[in-house]
Amino acid sequence: MAYKTDLLDITLVDPNQTGKAASINEGLNGLANSLGKVLNVDVGAQASPYTLPFGAAEGGDKTGLQFRVLQLTGTAAAEYTVIVPAKEHEFLVDNRSDQTVVVKTADGSGYNAASGRMTVVYCDGSAVYGLAWAEGAVEEAPADASYYVRRNSTWTLFPSGGGGGGGSTIPDAPNDGWMYGWQSGAWTAIPSAGRTAVVNGGTHWRLVLRQDFASGFLQILDLEFREVAGVAQTTPGTPITDVFGYPENAFDEVDNNYTYASAPKNGNYLGIALAAARSCTEVAIKKHAFAGVETPSLNDFDIECSLDGGSTWHKVAEIRDANIVGGPGTAEAPWHTFALPPGREAAPALVEAPKDGQIYGRKDAAWVTVQGGGSLGWADITGKPATFPPGPHGHPWADITAKTALLGALPATVGVEGSVLKAGSGGTIAWGADETGGDGGIEEAPADGTLYGRQDGAWEPVPTGAPTAVELSFFAGGTPTANELLFRYEVRRPFAIPAGMAGSGGSSGAAATGAAALSVKKNGTQVGTATWAAAGTAATLAMASATSFAVGDVLTVTAPATPDTTLADVSMTIAATLN
Repeated sequence: MAYKTDLLDITLVDPNQTGKAASINEGLNGLANSLGKVLNVDVGAQASPYTLPFGAAEGGDKTGLQFRVLQLTGTAAAEYTVIVPAKEHEFLVDNRSDQTVVVKTADGSGYNAASGRMTVVYCDGSAVYGLAWAEGAVEEAPADASYYVRRNSTWTLFPSGGGGGGGSTIPDAPNDGWMYGWQSGAWTAIPSAGRTAVVNGGTHWRLVLRQDFASGFLQILDLEFREVAGVAQTTPGTPITDVFGYPENAFDEVDNNYTYASAPKNGNYLGIALAAARSCTEVAIKKHAFAGVETPSLNDFDIECSLDGGSTWHKVAEIRDANIVGGPGTAEAPWHTFALPPGREAAPALVEAPKDGQIYGRKDAAWVTVQGGGSLGWADITGKPATFPPGPHGHPWADITAKTALLGALPATVGVEGSVLKAGSGGTIAWGADETGGDGGIEEAPADGTLYGRQDGAWEPVPTGAPTAVELSFFAGGTPTANELLFRYEVRRPFAIPAGMAGSGGSSGAAATGAAALSVKKNGTQVGTATWAAAGTAATLAMASATSFAVGDVLTVTAPATPDTTLADVSMTIAATLN
């Protein structure tokens, strides 16, 4: 009989051998083959479990231990199992399949070899264990919803907010692109190369668009920069914007009262200037949509704040793919909130000292006037004029000396006859009679609520700088139906539409077959029309006289009772003047 090894079934030299039954070279060759042989198992073609053969009896099949590498390939429907002999042995498992492969003995526990990994496993005669990842990697941490850290080459449970681990928990670190460390019971930002400081706090806050709206309106119902997450912010301020109409509507907390911009671009902004600086934990946004009009979603924008009144802006957060859409029809959309990171590694910008001719120094983080040494002598002043010709002066009455001697006693009443100043004898000025027959003054400015100023001897209104013109636009897609309400606007600021609707216009995407007229109404009563001629695409607008609208009035535009069959895709812009 032939002598063979128990595990690898390698032929040995018979102690009584006299002929060439086996040589040392043959035995060594069998050993070398067993150390480098690769067994390929196609997990898609071979049923699970796949068992490596090993016959315990003499002469049994021992090939199950004659492989050093188990290479698994193919695609399996579920987790795959390989049964190895219950003998002390090592395998290099090269799992190239798409499933986790469990390497185990028939009756013992096993090891999960992950897909796409090369793993060394060891069988101690009853169970299989994983030794290490190849290529310097480590095995995956337990997948039990807990947080783990590596310590002494072992996965150690970390008492975090991930759950599953028990014990005390801590909140997760902020998800804002910064690296954080846990220090003194709080997450602390770790400064790293290439990162800039984040400022969170200022008197000015704004939302800056980072996308272009090729067409349509961007309408925002409400915009809040909140100090406390989830708590409505109603602190009053002054709206700031470069393109949005009626920006105050975004901060008034009034339902269905919105601000809008037509086709705004990257860089346009909407924000608010506050009386006092504050930090914010989140920004909250509600979007609005016209009834029947598809409006683009708000996706990409930055949140910025300013510490110096809007001269310098700091990016607080960069928000992308937000997908904020309006509610159905004119219904309100829900609040969309976005957390803002806290400020760190930055100090407020230093504001310039006052420009009032005085010398200032810094003390206790504030500008203070320099006492003593801060004034200049007359000789030290350069560029002063050689002469000082007479001219108007605005000295306070208390600074004028000898006024009694110059003017004499004031009359008992001023503004009536006898209250006109006249040149007296000896270079004095005295009160005398008004020889022009007037009352000694000028007429009062009109008492009509308007601010007036004097110009060229007459009262003239003082421009306030507020816009006086407004345009109301709408688009109605498709062919209007009988008496269809195409546009409705509830007035929030008084305005007037001029006679003949001057400055207004209307057009259609498809021409009318016959004459068709839309009705322009105030509170349900027709005050104007927009008429399309047969085969025409431009409207002729009419209004017998100027029509004023007060707060609460409703302006509507409706289709005719018998609509034209081809007139379609109507748009109108109604020009008005704010009262």
